[in-house]
Amino acid sequence: MFIYSSQQFFVLKIYLLTKVNFIQQVKVLNVSQEIYMSKLFQVYGIGQALIPVLPPPIAFENAPTSSQTNYSVGQIVYTPGPTADAFYMYAGAGNWVEFATGSGSITAVDGTSNEITASTTSGVVTLSLPLVMTAPGSLASTTNLSAGTSLSSGTSITSGTTITATLGNITATNGNLVSSTSGKGIVLNPVVVTAAASPQTANGRSFSVTFSGVSIAAGATQSFVINNTSVNTLALISMVGATAGSALTFESITYVSGTSITIVITNGAGATTSTANITFTGVCIN
Repeated sequence: MFIYSSQQFFVLKIYLLTKVNFIQQVKVLNVSQEIYMSKLFQVYGIGQALIPVLPPPIAFENAPTSSQTNYSVGQIVYTPGPTADAFYMYAGAGNWVEFATGSGSITAVDGTSNEITASTTSGVVTLSLPLVMTAPGSLASTTNLSAGTSLSSGTSITSGTTITATLGNITATNGNLVSSTSGKGIVLNPVVVTAAASPQTANGRSFSVTFSGVSIAAGATQSFVINNTSVNTLALISMVGATAGSALTFESITYVSGTSITIVITNGAGATTSTANITFTGVCIN
């Protein structure tokens, strides 16, 4: 015969009631091989009424789905049972939130200086690119890659089709513009000016200007002026057009930055007077 003190009897009563309540609320569904418990345990407290308590984490064979809704908010399950690989918390309305995996839980989202910026507002993490971004490796675009101001690379920039600067410059600061395939050179859009007497106007970094009113006798010279606001102090200029028997050559080229180019052509001694139109094609190189 066992004799219990009043305190021992009270503790035994709590244990028996809790165990009976747990057994009554647990059932096994053979269809999914998962253990389904009631939403809350009702536990007796010392000197208190029944206390609702969430069941311990439940083992699932598969990740929970939105159709599994017979759980209280905050219920934790893990997969696969009996070992824990991923943990989920029930957020209500069939919404299960995975908050930890076998590779560890996410405790913070940090950015990397000059690569990506992470900012948090009201629990929401926003990832954005900094004003000046540095790519640690290569940067590939399957469609277009645009830069509002400048695009630079420490080594090289490769494009499968074209690289376009709509407002700014394409600058090779310490390298070259190289055409490595035959027939793939530099294509310009020159300002073309038809025949007229000097001076002519062709405002552009590349130009093709034709002069009429040419008359250069043997041993004589003639000046041709191209007004051009894009010129600086150097340009590549070629000349086409001469009367048969003449011997035209460049005598001088004078630049007035942002204003004009003056070209002086001379005819060789004893040569035929040249009266044919002359076309100057030029590219400003500074």
